Amino acid sequence: MSVYGKKIVKKIQNNKIDDPEFEAEINFAKENGLPAPTQLASDVARDKALAANDPISYMPSVTKGGKTGKAERKARSRGVSGSSTRKDGNRFEYGLDCIDFAYESNPEKDDADDSSDGEDDYYMYDTIVTNNIPKVHGAISDYFTNGSLEEAVTSIEGYAITKDIMIKALQFIITTVLDQGPKKVKTASLLIHGLATTKRLSVNTIMDVLVEMLSDLENLMLDYPDAVKTFEQLLARLVFDVVLSIHDLEDMKKSIAAKNNNKMNQILQLAISFVSNPVVLRTIFEPTGAEESLDVIDSHFVGILRDYFINHDQEDSMRRLKDLAVPHYHHSFVFQCLIYAADKVTEQSMSLYIDLLKHMLDNGFLTITSIEAGFHLFYDSLFDLKFDLPPVYSLAKYLTDTALKVGLISQEVANRYPQDTLTPLLVEARKRPRTEDEGIGSLSSNVSSDEDSGAKLNSPVLAKDLKGNVNMVNNTGSAVY
Repeated sequence: MSVYGKKIVKKIQNNKIDDPEFEAEINFAKENGLPAPTQLASDVARDKALAANDPISYMPSVTKGGKTGKAERKARSRGVSGSSTRKDGNRFEYGLDCIDFAYESNPEKDDADDSSDGEDDYYMYDTIVTNNIPKVHGAISDYFTNGSLEEAVTSIEGYAITKDIMIKALQFIITTVLDQGPKKVKTASLLIHGLATTKRLSVNTIMDVLVEMLSDLENLMLDYPDAVKTFEQLLARLVFDVVLSIHDLEDMKKSIAAKNNNKMNQILQLAISFVSNPVVLRTIFEPTGAEESLDVIDSHFVGILRDYFINHDQEDSMRRLKDLAVPHYHHSFVFQCLIYAADKVTEQSMSLYIDLLKHMLDNGFLTITSIEAGFHLFYDSLFDLKFDLPPVYSLAKYLTDTALKVGLISQEVANRYPQDTLTPLLVEARKRPRTEDEGIGSLSSNVSSDEDSGAKLNSPVLAKDLKGNVNMVNNTGSAVY
């Protein structure tokens, strides 16, 4: 210690020190070999504030006396308030704040102090994240159940107040669609689009989450076997809904190129190939009637015919057929209608469908060409239909005569009705034609009544077929009529 320091300390020691805080600072300095302070920390702060011409930084109290100020400084050093010097016996622990102010040139409050406002804010933030995530997950689950997009976006936007919560929400959306399969790709994409529209979810965040989850594809495939197909369609759908662009997919492909994962590259490459062709992309997600597969179109036809059998509403059936927008495939509708009518067995039911075709023809919705082509297909299918509907030749004869009588077909078409002169084949097992549930025809899957069902099963044609009777048309007359 310098001589100058000794003189100062000696001078101070000769004088009576009334401030216990200042006395403690001096004793601490002596015990630790530090230069003794000449001013209190509060005095240092005041002098610096005055030097900076900032009168707001230091406002001396006009209501507190000297003794009250000393007691408060001592209490602050202990981390308490309201303690008096006399009750404490002039004993207190040296505070870290005083050390900072007394020995640092630029005193600042320690950021790690338990009493700092910063940590209180952090604690509140952590609590919000923990409490809101289950609410976000609940809103997403409800959306996948009831499909209310606006309600889901509003709920998620209210709960996801931080970026971390929004990222967790996006991860949960993707996990949910992986669990439910490609059929929910559109549902997930619309929700992501809705969140992106609110500016709460950026394109970069979406890309980062997708890349992160694709990087864990091997593990995801263990839990979700259709993960590859779902990711392919989800990426393409996000482009279709204008959430991402093809350039974003290319950037994602570059970011995972270093991982050397063939499946990840395959997913992105296939998605890029989808979005590169707008026609293919539209066909996948919003196909028109002309772009749907034939099986799907046939299933629509069967649905129209089934509902017509219940409500007998010709206008509704015609409107639904028009909405399919498949005029080039109307001949198949006629074909399906004739099969469905024959399957009903009764004359009343068969006449009902002939009236429907006649109504559509008279209103210009069906063409004569479609009617004739449909009857030709029906005639060509009779031999195969006979194995599921034995009296089909007799039923087809009635349909032909009725259609000719009402003017639905010409005599030339009626003359093409085939005569059943072939010996029926007896086979142990034969592949059934696709039934109503599979999209083509109804056959014996829709019997109009118990009596009709009994007529089919107890038909004398069926008993005579097993004996090799070759004249099916003549022998089925008594069974049908």
